[in-house]
Amino acid sequence: MRATLAASLLLLVAGLTAAVHTQSNAARAVPRPATPQDAKSTIDRYCATCHNQRLRAGNLDFASLDVTTAGRDPQTWEKVIRKVRTGMMPPSGAPRPERATLDGFAASIETMIDR
Repeated sequence: MRATLAASLLLLVAGLTAAVHTQSNAARAVPRPATPQDAKSTIDRYCATCHNQRLRAGNLDFASLDVTTAGRDPQTWEKVIRKVRTGMMPPSGAPRPERATLDGFAASIETMIDR
């Protein structure tokens, strides 16, 4: 009985350790920057609905900005990155891509700013 209990406890601890290790590795994974076309598609699908010439939510119109030339207006794009990374955008209730897509989107803008 004691041997069975000890073996069960050992398996439980090993399983929990493996799960925590897997989660910590996933959290440390560096997002793969999206391509410029991926970034444009993300903006068109998730951002331009509200941030357009007509609505200008947040006084931002993505139709007048080109993500491939983000280095020309780094202040605006840094604000976009900050809002995406903190989860403020897309807003709750709005369609939202997977976290990995948002992280790749933000990484691609950072890359374009740094060019």
